[in-house]
Amino acid sequence: MRDGQARSRQRFVGYYEILEILQQPGCPICARQATASKRALGALLYEQVTDPLTRRHLLGSRGLCNWHAWMVPEVRDSALGTALVYKHLLLDVLKTFPVLFSEVQTPSRWQRLVDQMTRRQRSPAPRARRGQTTDCPICRLCRRAERNDIRTILASWTDPEFARAFAQSSGLCLPHLVACSRSSRDHVNLPALLADHERRFQDLAAELEEFIRKCDYRYQREAYGTEGDSWRRVLEVFVGQSGVFGPER
Repeated sequence: MRDGQARSRQRFVGYYEILEILQQPGCPICARQATASKRALGALLYEQVTDPLTRRHLLGSRGLCNWHAWMVPEVRDSALGTALVYKHLLLDVLKTFPVLFSEVQTPSRWQRLVDQMTRRQRSPAPRARRGQTTDCPICRLCRRAERNDIRTILASWTDPEFARAFAQSSGLCLPHLVACSRSSRDHVNLPALLADHERRFQDLAAELEEFIRKCDYRYQREAYGTEGDSWRRVLEVFVGQSGVFGPER
């Protein structure tokens, strides 16, 4: 019962948060991802730096992914927490150096000849020493939040207030639309969501065509309308907002 109540409350809060963000330009889930990442990073660097479970997760992932690591400077007063976390990680990396040194010893001339003739490949280093081994912990939280947002959008599709807000928004980017299709294939509102975006993409294609036309020297004197930034918007449609889909995603 408590789990059901918690999920209901989460959907209730998520509903109004998404409803508010739909008034802003861009994919609402992308915007929520960026906000959720900074909030999670703040919590990690302020409250969880010395937590043993957090430390184990960060060791397994070798810290944060590129996207979230370079988001850290944007988090207020994050220097100390970052230093604590990465000192711990660096010391762990340093423990592997003796093994690394033993693996990079230059083979003898005869060994190189044998390797070349037999085309024998050396055994790869254990995964723990070859870089990232588990997911970035913030990416893991983002994926969970993304799934919740997808469920909220589909569940709220027939709500009149939500429908009006969504109609006036930029809609979803293609990666998040695909995510909706894959995770909620049998949802009753998915066909309507797809039809809505089919129309949006058709309209965008027409705007791109108009933009291309006005790039022709014969029509350069014509002022641009809404199609003027269509070439930028199509980028976001295809790949999502900048930085949301990092290497791990």
